[in-house]
Amino acid sequence: MIDRDVKQKIIPIIKNQLENGSEIWLRINGKSMFPFIDNEERVLVKKKDINYWKIGDIGLYKKNDILLTHRIIAKRWDQLLLKGDQNLIPDQWVNEKDIWGKIISIDKGNRIWNLNSDQWCWINSLIGLIQSPVKIFFQPNQKYNNENNNYQKIIIYILKVYKLFTTLLERILIFGR
Repeated sequence: MIDRDVKQKIIPIIKNQLENGSEIWLRINGKSMFPFIDNEERVLVKKKDINYWKIGDIGLYKKNDILLTHRIIAKRWDQLLLKGDQNLIPDQWVNEKDIWGKIISIDKGNRIWNLNSDQWCWINSLIGLIQSPVKIFFQPNQKYNNENNNYQKIIIYILKVYKLFTTLLERILIFGR
């Protein structure tokens, strides 16, 4: 784990490099994008204008003091709704200014996946589309009270079943190519 003070110094350097047009390799720490991106794999990030983003692309953005790499499941005006493939619910809507870059390659150890290739663009779009119905079940910022407790349990159950389905389909798309 990176020391908090070190993290506070590194994050502005990463942002500056991306805003100056550089591509930068970052190591992933977490499993929210598994099986597409696994813990400890490296990703290549490049700054991209939000107009060129599509459903299924994977973005890098800062939330609180953490950099996250999650998949785009919806777009509206100058905002993107992102979600980790393993997460049940989407993140909050993220403003264009808070999106630092797009993941363009993944270092899988024995090979590099170029996400700009036609094959990976198609696979990412399909994964994004199968992830996007989650926004119907759970809206960011939605609050539940005790009266809706049974409703909340039903929604969480539906999301868990849906997550199993999408994870299986994602594994078939990634490894069955």
